[in-house]
Amino acid sequence: MNLSSVKKLGLKEKILLINLVLIGISGSLIYFLILPNIDDINRIKKEIDTQLIDLEVKYQRGQSIKKLNANLKKIEPDIATLDQVFIKETEQVNFITSLEELATKHNLKQKLALGKAQKSKSSFKKIPLQISLEGSYRTLLAYLHDLETLGSYVNVKSIDIISTSATNVDENGMTRNNISANLSVETYWQ
Repeated sequence: MNLSSVKKLGLKEKILLINLVLIGISGSLIYFLILPNIDDINRIKKEIDTQLIDLEVKYQRGQSIKKLNANLKKIEPDIATLDQVFIKETEQVNFITSLEELATKHNLKQKLALGKAQKSKSSFKKIPLQISLEGSYRTLLAYLHDLETLGSYVNVKSIDIISTSATNVDENGMTRNNISANLSVETYWQ
């Protein structure tokens, strides 16, 4: 089809021809330019989604680190207090002496048996301690109270109390039956 034959066409045919040419050009553009780029667009969209998820995870991790730092700043003053409740290995004699003083203070007979340290990956050791006591019930309770407020962290795991046939006179001059108690205690050393 040449230019002279196009001039001979009527108005309807010219409009139809123009529309066909435009549809052909649009179809060529779509086929040669847009369709090849759709895969790239989908790939880029997936990369953006992946980066968005990654950024959200990093943001959440950053928020967790901020919270952790804030919590650490809150408890830093208490760390020194926590260090004080551990028994220092160099102060073993002082700890045993303080237990003996407690027994003397409460008029109790006491026997101590310090066990072996349990293996631990932490900076402290857990060492079992067996305490055998003999005395009145009230003095035993007072001893337990003072043991709990000793300043070093001791965890009383079990108490076995046995009545004995022996008696003693308390501070009020009353005769009391003695009891025997075996305490299983965990101590924490640093």
